[in-house]
Amino acid sequence: MPQSNAVSSESILSKAHPTSKKDKRLRKHSAFLSRIEKPHEKNLVKRRRPSKKLVANLDNLLDALPKDDEIITRGTHENKEGKLVQKSLKSRPGFLKRKAKLEREEKERFGRNLAQIIGAGITDAKAQNSKSQSAEAFASDPESSSTSTKFAAIRAWACANMELHPDFKKNSHPFTPNLHLFSAQVSAKNPTKRKMTVAKNDCKLPIEVNKPTPYTFDLGLLLACDPNPLVNSSNLEDDLVATARDGAQALINQLLSTCPIASTPNGVLLTLPKPETSLPREKPLPKPKELTAWQRFAAKKGIKSKTAEQRKKLVFDEATGEWVPKWGYKGKNKANESDWIVEVDEKKEMNRKEGTEYQGDGRRALKEKIKRNERLQRANERKTRIK
Repeated sequence: MPQSNAVSSESILSKAHPTSKKDKRLRKHSAFLSRIEKPHEKNLVKRRRPSKKLVANLDNLLDALPKDDEIITRGTHENKEGKLVQKSLKSRPGFLKRKAKLEREEKERFGRNLAQIIGAGITDAKAQNSKSQSAEAFASDPESSSTSTKFAAIRAWACANMELHPDFKKNSHPFTPNLHLFSAQVSAKNPTKRKMTVAKNDCKLPIEVNKPTPYTFDLGLLLACDPNPLVNSSNLEDDLVATARDGAQALINQLLSTCPIASTPNGVLLTLPKPETSLPREKPLPKPKELTAWQRFAAKKGIKSKTAEQRKKLVFDEATGEWVPKWGYKGKNKANESDWIVEVDEKKEMNRKEGTEYQGDGRRALKEKIKRNERLQRANERKTRIK
């Protein structure tokens, strides 16, 4: 009985839904399309949870504001603390304490070093003041005297350490500060204003330069040649400096005495002469270019280039009483072409080619002339290549 029921049900389904290859293919294709199209369908209706909706009115906003008592207590708490120090989650435990301890230790170390420098500098400043006798007495104001002693102490301490260096013991450095040249003057009324005065140097170098062998000058190049040999070889640096100074002084004297001087709105100008010294060239002089065939022919025949008067394009036509161009459109050279009666040569007319007329003779002659010039130009180029 069950087998017969199964067979009967299959036969019923097969009759109701016939299964052919075409039907199977259609069902398979429709299933494939449904799988592709479903992910691309957009859900136009967006649902939102009730908890995420923003619903507010004036009553809710009023309830969210802090009360007067909270504002007063918060303000008093902030005034007491001054600055709120909040630790972040990233800070390690004890970081603020270590930072405060490090700052306190650095301040103490700086104070000890400053006190040591001031204590050592006061003694050096006293000795320096007794030797130089250039610094005046400070004002009675305690603030100005304390600051001045600090600066003097630091300066003296730096100078003392520089001289203790082994390099400074061997040779005195040229840039060592010389405290004898300057004197600090502090007024009693206003101790903040200071005046720096330079000690006067009475020794002046001479303007006139006298040498056994006189200088030779080339003012165009600002050149002064000194043929005198160096006398002292023991102190070579000083001799070279003195020789250079004398040469510069002699050159300036020569410029001011020989060159013309003029006053202009931009200032005083001094006109230099032309250079006399011929400097050597790095490379030889370039060779002159070879003359072309026309240039050689013109030089042989004495042909010269036209002047500005000859290059003028307009010429006066006596027949019309107007200025017309020499050549070209409505030019003087085409005056005969406008004649309505032309005298014809019988011999030329007998030798004329068929299909040609008198009006085209000028154009044909011009073309032949151009071709002839081109042939001659090519021949000249071949001659220059062979040479």
